Amino acid sequence: MNNLLDYSLEDIKEGYHFTEDTYQCLFCKQKYHHGEIFKVDEKFFSAEKKIKMHIQEEHDSVLFQLMNLDKKYTSLTEKQKTMTQFMIEGMQDKEIADRMQISPSTVRHQRFILKEKAKQAKAYLAFYELLIASLGNSNETKDKVHAGATMIDERYFSTEKEEANVMKAHLASVDPLIMKTFPPKEKKKIILLRLIVKQFKNDIKYTEKEVNEILMNIYHDHVTLRRYLIEYGFMERKKDCSYYWVKGSFDE
Repeated sequence: MNNLLDYSLEDIKEGYHFTEDTYQCLFCKQKYHHGEIFKVDEKFFSAEKKIKMHIQEEHDSVLFQLMNLDKKYTSLTEKQKTMTQFMIEGMQDKEIADRMQISPSTVRHQRFILKEKAKQAKAYLAFYELLIASLGNSNETKDKVHAGATMIDERYFSTEKEEANVMKAHLASVDPLIMKTFPPKEKKKIILLRLIVKQFKNDIKYTEKEVNEILMNIYHDHVTLRRYLIEYGFMERKKDCSYYWVKGSFDE
């Protein structure tokens, strides 16, 4: 479940993540490709609609999945989970109290606690994001966060030792840049993407063919590299994919 919590708040609430052309379920990694049409009981659905149907059919709901995360992530006790389930089912406080053999005032108090926890979570999230942004502006770390970063967090801040270890593990050569493998962990990806984007000039617009040629010299799976350069905000492209550029180089 740590993987789930690495995604943005909006992604977690939706239960899926959309990349360059793929909708991926956060709970089982099922994928549906943008542009595909899916036939279900004589009706046709888009990939976006299909991923939502998948989550409902295979995982009950995003709310159910989040409610049943480990307590260390939600701080919900088993009694609170049971009470929450009754709330989802539409039970009134008195009915919940009867089912759980507690007083209605206890149910009302638990509703209050849920609201207070939500306020605390919002305050902490605001504090944390401002803290990370502040660190990103410091002299020590400002060069580690590129202009197009989509969400600044701890993934962008690595030590020289961490960077050296990643390069040793995943690069066959630095000059020219050649990769042996591309890591699954977000922080390691960002370290390598910083190196990859430096192979492109800031004042040039590249066709997709030109981008592919550069990336194929770096790693055999050039499509994956191109997708992550866009997803993490290192590069930008026109909607029709007619050309690409380093993020922040041009006003589009």
